[in-house]
Amino acid sequence: MAQAIPYIIMGTSTALSAGSALAAGSAAKNEANYNAAIKDNQALGIEQNVQANKFLAQAEIQRMRESFASFAGQNTVNFAGSGVDLGSGSVATIERKNLEKYLDDEYLFKFNEAKRNTADLNNAQMLRVDAQATRMRGKFARKMSYIKAGTTLLSGGSQMYSYNSLNQINPSSTSSGEIA
Repeated sequence: MAQAIPYIIMGTSTALSAGSALAAGSAAKNEANYNAAIKDNQALGIEQNVQANKFLAQAEIQRMRESFASFAGQNTVNFAGSGVDLGSGSVATIERKNLEKYLDDEYLFKFNEAKRNTADLNNAQMLRVDAQATRMRGKFARKMSYIKAGTTLLSGGSQMYSYNSLNQINPSSTSSGEIA
């Protein structure tokens, strides 16, 4: 029975080491999946914000149009009240320039909004790509843990075999139980 103790210790140590490698791989995969889910949720939040911003931008453009219409109407009333001929060139030029300025402002607002939305959507897409890469790293870590566990088991078996080869019981002294 005493001769079996080294084998029990080596076998237990090898099994624990292999089990530890498997547990580490599983933990790495679970952590990767958790982190990937966080990134997916962040991407979803950004995409929802872009949709909300599109709605808010439309409301802001409508507000800008109403404000300009009110401003243009007030200018017409002011010109008419001052006795200026509304068909004259200077009034038409002022109204045209005001309209051009408003249209430039609206275009710039739409451009900046589209630029921001594109940047946000690109950011969301990069988060999704990063989440997928994180999942892949987790799967790879788990697969590597199988290889490490297998290597540990093979190494442990090899050590036990070497120990057995070096400590063979001498056939002539089997009755006394001495190791050769």
